[in-house]
Amino acid sequence: MATKKDLTALIKQIAKQLSGNVEPKDGDLVPHHCIKGVGYGYYHNYTDRSFVKIAKGTEVFLLAENFDYLGRSLVYSITHEILLIEPDELEYIGFN
Repeated sequence: MATKKDLTALIKQIAKQLSGNVEPKDGDLVPHHCIKGVGYGYYHNYTDRSFVKIAKGTEVFLLAENFDYLGRSLVYSITHEILLIEPDELEYIGFN
């Protein structure tokens, strides 16, 4: 399981990547994933402990696999939300 310090560092790196201020000293880029399907889905927002409606096809960054006891993945969406999503709903799209 990822530590809070590791997750914080990864989110900071993703924020730099989204803003376009990435420098070579910041390390490797974080690859993109997207939520499979069309339409909308309801996903567990990890920070608010509530469900949020997110459009399928939204790009996300994988923070941790098998994060909770249900085996869900922890992701950071481009809408700046930290979500728990079933791993079979994620599709690797590489660097976009």
